[in-house]
Amino acid sequence: KSLITASCMSMGFMISPLSLVVLGNSAGLMGQWLLWILPFIAMINLWTASIYTRFTLDFYPSGSLKPKDTKLNLKWILTILQLASLIPFCIGASTLILAMAGYSFYEIFFFWFPNLLFSICFLILVVTVNLIGSSISRSFQSLSVLIFLGSMLLLLILGILNWEDSVFETQSIPFIIPVDWRPVVLVFWLFMAAELSLYHDEVYQNVRAQPFSLLLAFVGSSAIFWLWGLASLSFASLERLAESTVPHSI
Repeated sequence: KSLITASCMSMGFMISPLSLVVLGNSAGLMGQWLLWILPFIAMINLWTASIYTRFTLDFYPSGSLKPKDTKLNLKWILTILQLASLIPFCIGASTLILAMAGYSFYEIFFFWFPNLLFSICFLILVVTVNLIGSSISRSFQSLSVLIFLGSMLLLLILGILNWEDSVFETQSIPFIIPVDWRPVVLVFWLFMAAELSLYHDEVYQNVRAQPFSLLLAFVGSSAIFWLWGLASLSFASLERLAESTVPHSI
């Protein structure tokens, strides 16, 4: 249970409406190349996230925190800079995810419900759950992640059952010079900030973080993204995927 919870925490930023938008638009821009690039980028991000396992903290009886290695060696500089870079990413990503959640709820479920109002209500819900307690928020996030994974698996199974209607054979993009690197860079978004779950376990749960949970989270997210990218390319045209603001609704 602890491993599953930690893995779900690691998937925090990986699985969101904005991630599905990035995945769908990148599939429309890169075509089948996305299926080759996605695992490679996932491994790069997993290697980066594994660096954070060395930046562990010791707990003193007074409750203060102190790094295990009090001497600031050169090897820690890169790790500290990477950790600092997550601050603006998390602030910006959280805002964009809230906005995209509102648009997704509006365009997929209820057209009569204002998208901004849903974003505000969702933010209030998240803040309230975190104020109630850390264990409640972890359980809430684990439940949300499991519902997401179950929903995606259901859609993928339906796609496999209707594979004869696929248009995958017609999906191709010409080799254009210069190469557009924007979709490649955007794919890095899908796996960022997963390592924050390690610090959450260390600081808020007062337990040793489980680095294996990162591997489990990356493997699960990569498999879902790869299969969903394949399904997107199979049942929608590249133009619609690249231009849509909510490509997963297609």
